[in-house]
Amino acid sequence: MHNQYGLELSVSNYLIGAVTAICGIFGNVFASFLMDYLINTRLLDPRYVGISLSVLFSLLALPFAFISVFMDVISAFLVLMFCCEFLMLCTVTPVNSTFLTCVPPEIRGHSMAIATLMIHLFGDLSSPYIFGAISDRTNNQRYSLFFMSCWLIWTVIFWGLGWIFIRRVLVKEKNATR
Repeated sequence: MHNQYGLELSVSNYLIGAVTAICGIFGNVFASFLMDYLINTRLLDPRYVGISLSVLFSLLALPFAFISVFMDVISAFLVLMFCCEFLMLCTVTPVNSTFLTCVPPEIRGHSMAIATLMIHLFGDLSSPYIFGAISDRTNNQRYSLFFMSCWLIWTVIFWGLGWIFIRRVLVKEKNATR
């Protein structure tokens, strides 16, 4: 935002931080209420709900991520980025719930530890370096940001595969109880 929109670096940092904090709080609360509703009112399996919401929110976030990159007006960029971050941070509760309900209770701590390690390893640990390398080579931060937004496609693909897998597990469990 500093280079693209001419904002002071401190203002850019503040805006990104504020958007992330607000989206994180409200995204988690919204997803928690939605999960509770689907599990308790619709009587759906928590594993299915968690993976389904992860796929849905990630898929909905993709267009906002892609379009925001090409905005020339800071307000349009911030609105689209807010929508993208809100939707992506709506996945935190379903993701954590899924990791906790897909394993036996005695290894839930290990499940969360491994999940947290992988999320940071493939997400926020490497992304600044990748963004910087692409930006340095292309001298185009929009291209770099667009490439980083494309990384969300992997999220949708892997959660989609998880959704297919959990549906098969639930069918097998249902058939086994007959």
